[in-house]
Amino acid sequence: MIMKKYMKCLLFAMVSMAAASCSDHATKEMEDDATLSGEVTFSATLNGIETGNDLSRTVLTGGTKVEWVAGDRISVLYGNENKEYMTASGGEAVTFTGKADEVAEYYSLYPYNADVALNGKNITTVLPDIQKPVADGFDTDLSVMVSRTTLEKKSFIFRNVCALLRFELKEAGIKSVTLKGNNNEVLAGKFTVGWNDGDESLVQNVTDGKSTVTLENNGAVLEKGVYYFVTLPVTFSQGVTLILKMSNGTELTKNLSDFKETTLSNHIYDLGQVKVLWELSIEQDDCYTDITVSDEAGNVLSLDEGCYRVGTACTVKYKIAADKKPCSRGAFVVEGAVSEDLKVTEKEGYFCCSLTGIDSDTNLKLKNKAPNVLDFYFKDNTYSEYLTGDKNDCSGIIFHVGAGQGDNISDYDGKLTEIHGYVFAADPSGIQFGSIKEWCTENYRKELVGTHEHPDDWCGYANTKMILNHAKLKGITLSDDNYTHIYRATNYTIRTAPEGTSGWYLGSKVQMEAVAEAHDIGIKERLQECSDAELWRRDSHHWRHLGTSTERNVTNSKGYYGIYDIEDASAARKGYKDYGEDPTPVLTF
Repeated sequence: MIMKKYMKCLLFAMVSMAAASCSDHATKEMEDDATLSGEVTFSATLNGIETGNDLSRTVLTGGTKVEWVAGDRISVLYGNENKEYMTASGGEAVTFTGKADEVAEYYSLYPYNADVALNGKNITTVLPDIQKPVADGFDTDLSVMVSRTTLEKKSFIFRNVCALLRFELKEAGIKSVTLKGNNNEVLAGKFTVGWNDGDESLVQNVTDGKSTVTLENNGAVLEKGVYYFVTLPVTFSQGVTLILKMSNGTELTKNLSDFKETTLSNHIYDLGQVKVLWELSIEQDDCYTDITVSDEAGNVLSLDEGCYRVGTACTVKYKIAADKKPCSRGAFVVEGAVSEDLKVTEKEGYFCCSLTGIDSDTNLKLKNKAPNVLDFYFKDNTYSEYLTGDKNDCSGIIFHVGAGQGDNISDYDGKLTEIHGYVFAADPSGIQFGSIKEWCTENYRKELVGTHEHPDDWCGYANTKMILNHAKLKGITLSDDNYTHIYRATNYTIRTAPEGTSGWYLGSKVQMEAVAEAHDIGIKERLQECSDAELWRRDSHHWRHLGTSTERNVTNSKGYYGIYDIEDASAARKGYKDYGEDPTPVLTF
């Protein structure tokens, strides 16, 4: 016979009749029954069809070889009688002794059950759903076998009614293992087995069926080894699931969706090795520190030879190194099977990502992922595509990555060693300073400030610095009543400008054009996630809050560049700084 990959053939147990002595208990019971005609002795022999693969009864030795155990008892059934027979020895060939009437036909059941009665040619018994785990074997009372013989033949051929599902447990610390069919198949319960008109017994009916079978031993931890579930024959149409409970309270599942087998009586099916914990290794660069890993029950795990031992899910927590900025909060690459997107959350000063659906060894690389346009930028000089923690910790939204054209690191007065990108503040300055005001008040409107040298460059910080220096040169103390936009941008505190950045300044025309481009891909929605302000109010079909620090390259008294219409980049309106738009500051990181 050619078997499927999950299958090994269970072998029949041959039982013949012979004479022998019975136990004291059995002798007394038989003597109390005056209807018995005399002692009938059964000898039972286990003969294997294939070497090392003969599996028929209670104790497994040498892998799949089975032997009887001293004290094993069987029911001998005929008419309304149920007689107990017992063997005093163990091994492949043993003797069962007891007393019975001489009748034309006998039926037999293993294990002995005093409550069982013969109903025609049918026997009803119970396969329990809670089964005692036995390393490298199975519970001696679970292997339900039946047989029948005649008075003339006086020879039983026992057959296993149930199927066995084998697995090898490779981990310690497991208290129980539960088998469940993915289509809720009935695996145990009260059932009837009969012969009909054939020689082979069949499971004919199941009542009070159970859809799970559990190996457990009063809370004791299972040893590593090979274990067997004893189940009724069934078709697993959608595979099976193993549920493993650990001593620390963690519950793990292992889905074997490929195990789509029709199990048969008297056969073994191999579920393979069950490795319930996987090795999680973590590589990190110097942007991160203080890494901890917790299992599904919240227990903090310790490193074991450079790896963490995790189940089907875990939580990795890490902190940002104080002297390595800017850093990404969502800084990870995963090698291995993980079923869900790794969203980073923040809790108690840690950044956390949950790994779920782990079914193999996994390598998590904590890397400083490069920033992207529309990432949230936070007050600790970190960024992420996710809004983690308190939204008030968000300084703004990244609207450009890398150094802008014409922007020089030398203009930043030693605040930066590299330009990574630019951030648009989460709130307009009017949230802090009050109602919208003009770029500058009327008395200062004709004061040219000298920022027209590079009208098409990215240099908002340089422009802002030139305006501040020009005002200082003229003895003007900046306030909300003179150069309003510059004052508001450089004194903006409602959102934190992180250390290690340029600080807030009034962006250039070109920078606001980049904000307009970011508007087309969703910066408005991002800003609304981290601010309760009415950020993008419209007035005469123009988006507001986009005053700039750039002037036109002209010499008349109104020669300023303004921009506040950002429906798209091409609609960036070239107005004047005295149009009265309220600025939203930017920073460079």
